[in-house]
Amino acid sequence: MHTQTITHTLVATGPGKQRRFVTAGGAQAVAASKPLGVALVDFAAGDAVAAHVVGVCAVESGGAVALDDAVGPDAQGRAVTVAADATTRAGRALNAVAAAGQTLLILIK
Repeated sequence: MHTQTITHTLVATGPGKQRRFVTAGGAQAVAASKPLGVALVDFAAGDAVAAHVVGVCAVESGGAVALDDAVGPDAQGRAVTVAADATTRAGRALNAVAAAGQTLLILIK
């Protein structure tokens, strides 16, 4: 499968993991933060980290997510279902997953 995404490079302010949400400030997103995109690689503070910010990408799930659910970060930056109007909403699920640690495809908005 080939998809187009737009990426943006940030300077990391702390450590983070590949396929987890990141903020515009360069931190791994947490449940209360507004995510900018999804990190392409693991990173440490001071690293330049590329993140998918628009398009379809893979993110690690933090629990069960249904097809077309609105998603945002959990406490570890993984994708979980959030309210459609939540400020932490990053996009919507393009497939369903049954548990944490699975690969979820999302459309980042």
